[in-house]
Amino acid sequence: MTSNWTFSYSATFTYDVRHKDYQILHSYGIEIYYKIDGGGQSYLFSRSNGVWTIGEFEFKLLYENVESSDYINIIYDVTNKGTRSHSLGISSYAGLYIDNHGTSTVINPLEGNFGFEGIYNDHSAKFILRGTERVTDVDTIFYYRTNSDSTLGNLWKNRSSYDTKPVGIDSWFAFSWQNRNFEPQEEKKFSFLIGRGEYIDNYKITLKTPVKDFYPLISAIRNEVSVSSVKEGVKVELFRSTDGVNEEKIDSFTDNGSSREIIDSAPNIPSSGWHTIKYHLTSDKFPPVYYSFRVLSTDKPELEVEGDVKTEYFANEVFPLKVTIYDDSTVFLITREDDTVLENEKVICNGESITKTINITIPNDRVDTVHVFRIRLRDEFNIESDEFSFTYKVVEVRPDIVLSRALRLYYNVLSSIEVSGRFRNFLGPTELCLFTSINGSSPSNQKCESVSDNQFHDFRFYYKITSSIDSINNLTIYCLNSDQTKSNVIFHEFGVVSRIFLINHQTCYKSYFSFNGYSVLYILINVKK
Repeated sequence: MTSNWTFSYSATFTYDVRHKDYQILHSYGIEIYYKIDGGGQSYLFSRSNGVWTIGEFEFKLLYENVESSDYINIIYDVTNKGTRSHSLGISSYAGLYIDNHGTSTVINPLEGNFGFEGIYNDHSAKFILRGTERVTDVDTIFYYRTNSDSTLGNLWKNRSSYDTKPVGIDSWFAFSWQNRNFEPQEEKKFSFLIGRGEYIDNYKITLKTPVKDFYPLISAIRNEVSVSSVKEGVKVELFRSTDGVNEEKIDSFTDNGSSREIIDSAPNIPSSGWHTIKYHLTSDKFPPVYYSFRVLSTDKPELEVEGDVKTEYFANEVFPLKVTIYDDSTVFLITREDDTVLENEKVICNGESITKTINITIPNDRVDTVHVFRIRLRDEFNIESDEFSFTYKVVEVRPDIVLSRALRLYYNVLSSIEVSGRFRNFLGPTELCLFTSINGSSPSNQKCESVSDNQFHDFRFYYKITSSIDSINNLTIYCLNSDQTKSNVIFHEFGVVSRIFLINHQTCYKSYFSFNGYSVLYILINVKK
């Protein structure tokens, strides 16, 4: 890129910078002030070779045109030539007079307080003083915002705020590096940029695909990479490596003035842990460029839970859950009730499935409260499994009854209902009595049995069908303990049909009946081997 900027050692002040088409500074140019070891300030007169001796310092004034952008790089090269340590402060002072219009030039701060930009009509000049390559971050920035401001009196100070300097106010500014320490023979450079538009120092690599929380061990890592354009005709090559080894060329192209979009599928990383993927760009014109990021390679923990969960549990009840855990290394099994962690157990899997039983105890002081129980796994990299959770209510302790066989939806008028299941009592030994009722009739005592604490006991009985044909009936089943505490209640609705025909053909059962005005055919075939 041909430079649009000119540099001159000849100036009323120390040096001058211009755009090739227009003036950007007051005709005096830029003046350099300095302080040695915290003493009084002095300034540098213009000198044709751009070299000064100040105390034991050698001060060189240099510049470079930035080929990749419309900018010039101003460099103050300072060396302590003495045998003692010294400190040095440097301040630059000038007026931003674009097209020689000082009061008409507007000054806007750059985002992030990285400098400022002067604008007059369609002409402009940016001073980039912080936050990028080729720039030594300054300590202070000051410019006029009101007519009462004095920039020369604030060479070493920051503004209290950086708002726009409007038209009608003069446009002097200053910025400084303060009290930088130099050892004997030490050299330091202080630099900043003057230019227009976006500053691009070199090719830039941008990762457009967001980095995931983790990548499975067996999967490739797919990245979309963008390379900016800097200068047409430049030959560019892009390489990728993992953990500093196995660098592979993934693209080569000639800069055509547009950004280059590249889809890269990096091979899977077989070892669990953090790894660094690095992109390395080379060109025949500019220095190498590097871009790297870290990725986590690991398998997501897997959790399977077996066991029937209920919507209600008794106070003091203990119920087991069987969990199967898989991870490529080590996980923590975390159980939580609401926001309280109940267990945080370390489980070593190393690529194998581990089965454990979790026994959950319901506290006795939570009757009529609702809770959420959660189980999840978390590995050593804080990657979590899918969560298993359920909501339950704690109910008052009472006998418990469950059926071991499902009841049918209909029965023949001549048959009996077989009822089998289990019952138990939670608080101490007692006598449990089983009761049934049909269609709201008086309860019938089917069985009484002495039971121990929290132990299920089996029961079975037959209930003779006495209801009329084609009727819908409701069967109620429950039990009472010695304290007359009632268990949960089982309700079952069933129909009574008129007849069933048996056809003995490979034990093929055929039901043919009339029910509520409809003719129904039901066939069940059970082939015995």
